[in-house]
Amino acid sequence: MVDIRYHLISLAAIFLALAGGIALGAGPLQDPVGGQLAAASPDDDSDQELEEELRSAREFSDFSSAYSAGTAGLVIGDRLDGRSVSLILLPGADPAVADELVKNLGTAGAQITSTVTLTKAVLDPAQRQLAESLVEGLLDSVDGVQIPQAASGYERVGSALGHALVTDSPADAEVGGAADSILAAFEEAGFLDVEGSIERRASLARLVAGDPPRDAPEGQAEVVSELATGINGVGGGTVVAGTTGSAVTGAVAALRASDARTGVSTVDGIEIITGRLVAVLALVEQSAGGTGDYGPSGADGAVPPLGSLGARAGGGADQ
Repeated sequence: MVDIRYHLISLAAIFLALAGGIALGAGPLQDPVGGQLAAASPDDDSDQELEEELRSAREFSDFSSAYSAGTAGLVIGDRLDGRSVSLILLPGADPAVADELVKNLGTAGAQITSTVTLTKAVLDPAQRQLAESLVEGLLDSVDGVQIPQAASGYERVGSALGHALVTDSPADAEVGGAADSILAAFEEAGFLDVEGSIERRASLARLVAGDPPRDAPEGQAEVVSELATGINGVGGGTVVAGTTGSAVTGAVAALRASDARTGVSTVDGIEIITGRLVAVLALVEQSAGGTGDYGPSGADGAVPPLGSLGARAGGGADQ
């Protein structure tokens, strides 16, 4: 009971610190959180006190969530005005969390040009040969798709997919024959599902990861890391946003540990509202040319420095 109690209170404090980080800083929540930790003494095994402490932690968590929701417009409002985003869902991504991310992007003024879901097949290392053969076939049959020769196998797959979904040139955002051919080939191979129709390519890509699926094949997280790197090489910025679990053994963890990663940002903690707001700010930072790892376990802190995010609206907008 003592160990369980201590870890529960500690975990609650971590989430509270993240939830209050953007708007509250270390001020109003500092004393309450410190009090929770101080009360979690290994010498005190009172069930009643534990219940009181957990109730208090829930109250502060609810307060922080409500505060973040109420001030979301002040934090992210119009920061992506005029910019476009391609939403790419990974296996295990929670649809409800994805819907909330879409709402946040709307608050930020972003236009979502495409929503696709990658299947388990394309992320299965056992399918590497099929995926690489598909890309080689596309290179032979589709004009205008250029992939760096030094790219690894799944980076090449990500680059090919990126050509269909994103672009670093706003003047080249219209979806043409090449994009249609790539998407058709990926769909026919059972590698992805497309929601609705895609009229334009986006400048930014957001990959959404959930907790690693129980049946995820070994090496799947590393495949996602390579794919994200390939996609990022085509567009104007990429953020992989996942749950806290994805930062332990999943896609976010693999990306952060990758030596080959170039320019991709990560955010964990998107199961709570503050984590989702941070995921928007990471896209803002990407659009301004910055990169970082954010969230409860982000090496660069809980949130990108707000002063480094550039103009709130209009700057660098897609045309």
